[in-house]
Amino acid sequence: IQAALISSLLKIFSDGGVEYLPHMNELLDLMENSGELLESSYTLSVRAYASFGLPKKSEDAMKRMRKAGFEPKLRTFSPLLEAYCVQAQDLDAIRRIYSDMYTVITGNDQELTVAEFVMVLKSMHILRSKAETEEEKNDIDVFCRRVVADSATE
Repeated sequence: IQAALISSLLKIFSDGGVEYLPHMNELLDLMENSGELLESSYTLSVRAYASFGLPKKSEDAMKRMRKAGFEPKLRTFSPLLEAYCVQAQDLDAIRRIYSDMYTVITGNDQELTVAEFVMVLKSMHILRSKAETEEEKNDIDVFCRRVVADSATE
């Protein structure tokens, strides 16, 4: 089976709804077994899981992407980071994903686009609005200042 066909099926499944997501791993298995790997297929699966509010599955797909030899690009990190902020509200995971994303940015001499920067801060604002304690809010504020400081140095 050609990788381009699998990629097209992944796109159809990702657009079809959450009930099709279990088949995405099967399609990635087929692609990997064929030996024809496409970075875009992995990125699509990361983005699809994130868009359906499944950040842990999205992160698993990113790990699979790396295992296949592809380094995620910024467009891969953004929906995952947003899903953790909006759906999971997991500050530790957000810090981990952001740190990973920032390593890729600095290692590849990339910069956050304005849209990505706004997405990070908007997502953090949503997360902060759901914080239950002042300590949680302060942790989020410190993290936001880091994002701003990192962007100012780029």
